[in-house]
Amino acid sequence: DSWKVRLELALNVDDPRESLHELQLALAINPDNALVHYHLGNALLRQNDLSRARQHFDQATRLKPDFADAFGSLGSVHFLQNHLDAAKSSFNQCLSFDPENTNAHHNLGCVLDRQGEYADAIEHFHAAIRLNFDGGQVRNNLGLALLHRGNSDDLDNAARQFETAIDRQPDFKDAYFNLGLVKLRQQKRVEAVRQFRKTVSLDPDFVPALHRLAWLLSTTGNRTRQSSEAIAFAERGATLTDHQDATILHALATAHAHAGTFEAACEAIDQALDVARQTGAPELIENITFSAEQFHAGKTLAA
Repeated sequence: DSWKVRLELALNVDDPRESLHELQLALAINPDNALVHYHLGNALLRQNDLSRARQHFDQATRLKPDFADAFGSLGSVHFLQNHLDAAKSSFNQCLSFDPENTNAHHNLGCVLDRQGEYADAIEHFHAAIRLNFDGGQVRNNLGLALLHRGNSDDLDNAARQFETAIDRQPDFKDAYFNLGLVKLRQQKRVEAVRQFRKTVSLDPDFVPALHRLAWLLSTTGNRTRQSSEAIAFAERGATLTDHQDATILHALATAHAHAGTFEAACEAIDQALDVARQTGAPELIENITFSAEQFHAGKTLAA
């Protein structure tokens, strides 16, 4: 059959455009073939053409209602489009036909974590691991679900998962950052700083780590050495966010106050307050207002 020849060519060429072209030719020859729709959807998904990819996955599942992999790919598209209920439904459909589908277990865990269903998310991550889907990403995401749930045993367990993720993938910046979040939650500030430093060594533009480093170094330790570092981290974060992130500007102001340069601290905190008021987040405005009062009075913040 000529459509099979086209499909085989599409799956064995390196050029994505040529692959997509062959798949479209195969579909023109056999428009009601679920397998062709599925592979065409995956080709479009790789090009981030989510809307068209979803159409082909939908069609694949209509033509073959027990097509587990098509439901899994459809779930991935829904997840990327932030359609979490639809993603959950698709991944569950996939698992109903293929209970040992490791990608579906992992991806369903990610959806459930986003929806705050932490116990179920943890169960699906463990299922993926039991089925030998045990790379750095699944360990990192299991750690995040444990961190988010935050029960008495969860923080130590989350730390172990992030450490395992790093063992699996030594340049995994997100795992270092998340491990830093655990240490921060455990009040282990020195260890948190160590992990955030490792994060920015891997990605100097990772703003969340720059923010936390600036804040931690501004509120603890040696004033002379750490203040200059804190200012540098905060200034980089402020530049990367076009001075439109109130939390980064707050950290920059705090770093200047810790260094004793209160004129710069007042300038940064006033800017932070202006940005915060634009967002309308009451708690953020309240925190920055308190800092502004302290800095304008020539006082630093306690740790």
